[in-house]
Amino acid sequence: MMEYRVVIIDDEAWTRDTIRRIGHWREFGFQIVGEAADGISGLECVRQLRPHLIITDMKMPGLDGSQLLRALEENGICAKVIVVSGYYDYDYARQALNSHVADYLLKPINEEEFNNRLHACAEELAKEDHDVLPSEGILVGSVEPTWLKNYLECREGLGRSFESSSEKGVHATLEKIEELFHCLKDGDTQLKMLIKANYDIQSILEETVIAKYEKNCENLPLADISFTIHKNSTVSDLAEHYRQVTSKIIFAVTAQQQSKKKIDIPLVREFLDTHYTQGIALEDMAKRFFVSKEYLSSAFKKEVGVNFTEYQTSVRMEKAKEMILEYGIPIQKVSEMVGYTDLAHFYKTFKRYFGSTPAKMREESE
Repeated sequence: MMEYRVVIIDDEAWTRDTIRRIGHWREFGFQIVGEAADGISGLECVRQLRPHLIITDMKMPGLDGSQLLRALEENGICAKVIVVSGYYDYDYARQALNSHVADYLLKPINEEEFNNRLHACAEELAKEDHDVLPSEGILVGSVEPTWLKNYLECREGLGRSFESSSEKGVHATLEKIEELFHCLKDGDTQLKMLIKANYDIQSILEETVIAKYEKNCENLPLADISFTIHKNSTVSDLAEHYRQVTSKIIFAVTAQQQSKKKIDIPLVREFLDTHYTQGIALEDMAKRFFVSKEYLSSAFKKEVGVNFTEYQTSVRMEKAKEMILEYGIPIQKVSEMVGYTDLAHFYKTFKRYFGSTPAKMREESE
């Protein structure tokens, strides 16, 4: 299912928080890619991030809802719009009607009503053709090639630091990004690049941290991840926000790791039994269960009687034997089905494990 991009524009923090909290975003295929606290920065977020859905207040500083809706039309932006307003105003409602907004909801927001509208928008979007956001689309032409090259290097470094849970690495890379932004003298370019950097950092966090730990860590600060763009926001504001977010995430993951007094070896075995085709490394399994690879290796050998690699090999070989003898599957196909891309390596491992080649074992069984 495609993820539809969402931008939230509201000058009240509690409203933005409520919208984030009550929406069944993933269920309906939505992803919040940007937030803004005024109409000016909100419009720029929309221009840069090209959302499929915009959720906006009507009475905001800088550019109110009516002006925003007219600007969307003038810019040829065809995103669906849900208006969330603190009161019913005839002029606002008329503008919303003229702009064909999906709905005009009054605060306080009713959770069921809001999600019904999200669901309806998702179904409408599914029937339409939509573009895919190019990873560098908003960068091209906005900055010098050298600046862009340096920024992309920082972005890659940030991804590596998040992946390895290196708080020091994250802080150092954010400092480099701050230095880069100080070279941008034009205010419009700074705002555009700030929106891009915020989108990139949030995406990296979701891809390298949230996807990795969400199922196994109960206290990830998911509600704190988004950085809200203001027309006067600075790169220092953004950097400080993500420093704090990083600290909270690493603290939550570390606390979860320390709370696990003993690893559940039967659960590890169950995982290996059902994912035997993947050839899982000891280090990757240790990360999945929040323990060191040394501890996992020792605990596994103590409880199972063989080491991690030996057990994984035994599972794959027993599965291979079953496929060869009971199902008559061609040996080359069996090799692929149990996770061996190198047929010669499969033969060597099989013979070492059983003392017989796959072909000879099949011949003797007939």
